[in-house]
Order: sequence, then structure tokens, then C-alpha cells
Amino acid sequence: MLYATPPITFAGVVSYFKKRGAKTYLLLKDIFPQNCVDIGLFSKSSIFYKFFRRKEQKLYALSDYIGTMSQANADYILEHNKDLKSLGEVCPNSEQEQDLSLPQEKKLELRNKYGLPTDKKIVIYGGNLGRPQNIPYFVECLNSYNKQDFYFVIVGGGTDANKISDFALKNKDKCKYISQLPKQEYLQVLSCADVGLILLDSRFTIPNFPSRMLSYLKAKLPIMCLTDSNSDMGKLAEQNGFGYFAISDKVENFESLLGKFNTLEQNLIMGQKGYDFFVENYTAEKAYKIIEKHFKDI
Repeated sequence: MLYATPPITFAGVVSYFKKRGAKTYLLLKDIFPQNCVDIGLFSKSSIFYKFFRRKEQKLYALSDYIGTMSQANADYILEHNKDLKSLGEVCPNSEQEQDLSLPQEKKLELRNKYGLPTDKKIVIYGGNLGRPQNIPYFVECLNSYNKQDFYFVIVGGGTDANKISDFALKNKDKCKYISQLPKQEYLQVLSCADVGLILLDSRFTIPNFPSRMLSYLKAKLPIMCLTDSNSDMGKLAEQNGFGYFAISDKVENFESLLGKFNTLEQNLIMGQKGYDFFVENYTAEKAYKIIEKHFKDI
């Protein structure tokens, strides 16, 4: 039996099948409820935390195997759930292998199609725009950026999307906000960008690993990671040469990090390294093999 979080509230269903002899594998995509505590949605002393923490512990206990998104995730789970030492392993986010990169002339053609500048490097963010991404901080960073080197494209929705849309309407020279796009059109916009942006609130104590990084890697975009200090995504990017990382708590960090992506040739080199890293670690075939080895005797 294969299942993923969120949600964590289907322990009863897992228990039902486990009693009937099923082997169980949890793909851990979010560490809840601690993520809500980190960004101030409720406290550890609240009834909400205690209720959902019991649900979380029960689901972990029912799982024969737990696949986490990264090593930092695995370490966190084992540290905070002492009974699970034999269960955790890294089974990262994965997608089908696909080269989404485009030659420069095709990029320029698509930029003209979508009304994007052809004389600036484009930083793209695609995904949720909510509390975990600390959108007010991102807007503050965009507002303070007064150079002409980069243009920002933000695609997505969420509870704080209005903060981005309001800013973009007043600052069309800096950025463009697109609330919705069909998948193929989003991939086109993605492929004509130069840098992929990851945003996470600096208060997180859990090591998030957003799946949107995979599409950036497939498009051969270097990764600009503005995250908390506990996520290992930025560290992986720096160690393997496909991006840079800074803590998302100061505007100066944003501007300093952005300056590291100023050379087009270097961006292309980092993008290729990122694609190679994706093929080596994040394909669906790799994830399948990690899971399948536990079920060979069924």
C-alpha cells in the first residue's frame, strides 16, 4: 500500500489494510503539524497541534517504510520520532525525465509571445503563493530592487497571491504576475526564463523540499534558493554546482543572492549541472526502484 502526506488523517484506512496483511509505504511530502507551528498558524500548546500530532505519530507507526524528500527530512523525522530509526529513507520528489530547455532564439520568440522583456535576465517563480512562502518578504525584496538586470515572472495562486498581483500592477517594469496557465503554456514560460526561484519562510524548523525545483532543473535553470536554514535544498544546489542559497530574512540577502546569477554563460553551466543532477537523482524510475525493493517478495 502506497500513500502520501498531506493529509495525515487517513491512519484508519492504513490500519484497515495493514490488519489484512498489506505492506505499507508512506511518501512523506510535508511534516505537519510542525510546519503550521513554525509560521505561527497555531502553537504547540494548542488543541489543534496536539490532535494532529497524535494523528501524525499514529500514521508513522503504521507505516512499514517512510520515504522522505531529502536526507534532512529523514534526519528530522528520526530525531523527533525515536521509535522509527529503522524506517526512514530518502525517496525524493520525482518526475519523468524530460529536457525542457530551449535554444536562445526560441526563448526570445516565446518572450515576445508572452510579453516578456528580451533584454533582461528573467527569474521565474511558479507555484503556491501563501504563508509558507512569506510573500510579504518577497514583495519587500521586489520593491527594493532598483537595477535593470533582472525581470521577475510569478505564476501561481494562493492565500497571499493578491499581494503579488497588486504589486505587479503598479510595477510592470519589474515583474509580471500570471494567476493561471495551462501546464504546457507554463512550461513554455518556464523554458524561456534564466533562473528558477525557490521561496520558503525563514522561520521553518522543518526541512521543506519544494517539488517545483524539479521543473526548474528539467528546464536547465540554475536555482536561486531563498529559504530557511534547515532546508537542505540550497545546500545541495551549492554543493553540486547548480544554484546558490541565502536565508530569506533580509532584503540584502535577496539582492546579494541575485547578483550571483548575473552571468549568462555561468547560468547555462549551472543549468546543465542541475539537469544532470535531476537525471541522476530525481527521475520517476529512480523513485520506483527505491520503493520497489521493499515489495519484491509480495
